[in-house]
Amino acid sequence: MKLTKKIALVSASLALGMAAPAVLAAENASVTLAATQATAVTVTKKTAPYYHKDGSKFTKAKPYKYGKYSSATTGKGANYKVIKTVTIKGAKYYYIGNDAYLKASDVKVTASKTVKAASLSKKTSTKTAAKKATSTKTSAKSSSKKTASKTSSKKTAAKKTSTKKAATAKKAAVPAGTATNVTSVTVTKKTTPFYHADGSKFTKANPYKYAGWTSTVAYKNITFKVSKELTLKGAKYYYIGNNAYLKASDVKVASSKKAAAKKTTSSKKTSTKSSSKTSSKKTSTKKAAKTVAAVKVAKKTVPYYHKNGSKFTKAKPYKYNGWSSTVAYKNVSYNVVKTVTIKGAKYYYIGNDAYLKASDVTVTKTK
Repeated sequence: MKLTKKIALVSASLALGMAAPAVLAAENASVTLAATQATAVTVTKKTAPYYHKDGSKFTKAKPYKYGKYSSATTGKGANYKVIKTVTIKGAKYYYIGNDAYLKASDVKVTASKTVKAASLSKKTSTKTAAKKATSTKTSAKSSSKKTASKTSSKKTAAKKTSTKKAATAKKAAVPAGTATNVTSVTVTKKTTPFYHADGSKFTKANPYKYAGWTSTVAYKNITFKVSKELTLKGAKYYYIGNNAYLKASDVKVASSKKAAAKKTTSSKKTSTKSSSKTSSKKTSTKKAAKTVAAVKVAKKTVPYYHKNGSKFTKAKPYKYNGWSSTVAYKNVSYNVVKTVTIKGAKYYYIGNDAYLKASDVTVTKTK
């Protein structure tokens, strides 16, 4: 009897000895899961490169492009939203969307959030540890059953996911509409909603998303490319891609194929009708008076200007889709909406209430 009691006590102590480290390890693992994730960063260096997912830098020949903005590098003080943190070749990077990354050493974190996942893992790991301490055979059987059930549940989940994806793809399909000659539009109102294919507006819970930028509304003077024009519930809309639409009454047509075709026809007619020296002079004058379509910054840094000729300040910088700065940097290209004269000097309007001085840039494209 005494020998049996001793064996029982030894078995119990061994079980406790096995259980304690398992529980402790589980608790440590659950603590590790609670982490802070960066959600926004600001560039701290004078210039910082944009990187690809393989760790290579963007180049001047193939720069990082976002809307009207294109460049191989970013400048000090520029702010970006962070989608996720990744490790590339042993170094930490922040993914800012549109296939572009910023190196953690080139920026500082300005906003973050805490990822909560500790409580669920604690319960699961504690229960598993207790089961392991009670019986090795039982845990082995239960783990094999769990593995089998997990595998089957994964297959079921995969089937559900594929079904959901197929359903989403069907919903996301652009409704059939007549082809349009409108190629781009500019927002005319202070703010205008983004619409779904059924005519409903995007909401804060489910906003319009594009390359890390999220919003339920578009802002005045921002230009969007149009791929299709269609009618939803009796009203005209322009499809701007990414399952989003803008109402025709909220925008103005910035460019169209029809306008270009008319110009070509009229120039052809002029050249056919006119064979004299006077007509040739008129034709050459029309060709010379081209509209500036894009410019590139020629100086190291140049200011952004308001429509009254004043410069943007640090207190109120130029902002574009999460990016903010008071100056534009050398070799950065911008699309030009129109050419204006402010206090006797020529400026190029680049949208979003910002202008660049003609003397600070070089014209790269005309139309």
